[in-house]
Formats: sequence, structure tokens, C-alpha cells
Amino acid sequence: MDKSETFATWMAILQGRFGPDRVVVSIPEGGAVIGLGRTASYTAAKRGDLPTIKINGVEKVSIVALAQKLDEASNTESERSDAGCSS
Repeated sequence: MDKSETFATWMAILQGRFGPDRVVVSIPEGGAVIGLGRTASYTAAKRGDLPTIKINGVEKVSIVALAQKLDEASNTESERSDAGCSS
């Protein structure tokens, strides 16, 4: 699967979970996608591991930015797996 396909897959997953009309979600909702609880989600957001944007002083997780982050992580993991395989 190439990069554009994995991004599209992540977007489809996130839109399926949150609906096609939502472009931002709360930090706990964004963290729950990757299996984090409320406190861990806020910690990840503070560290920059969960991509956030500020809207009127309130931090939210952008669905597009989250899909990009998951896509990057997926591609990095597949590159590691490919590097570990000997042909």
C-alpha cells in the first residue's frame, strides 16, 4: 500500500468513527483512537504526540492531522519491517 492509500484508509477509519462532518474532536476522543485514556491523551497532546490545534483557546485534535500522524507512523513501521527482512 502506498502513502496516499494509507492516508486515505486512516481518514476513512476516522470518518467512520466520528462521522464525515467532524473535522476536530476532543483530546480524549482523539487519544481513544490509539487506545489512550483521558489522562494519557492529555499527556500525549502536551508532548506533541497527539496533534492538536487551538480554537478560541480550546485545544482540539484535527482529524486530518491525526490521520497524517497515523499514516507517518504506519509508514515508519513498515519501513522498519522491510529493513529487517532479508531477501
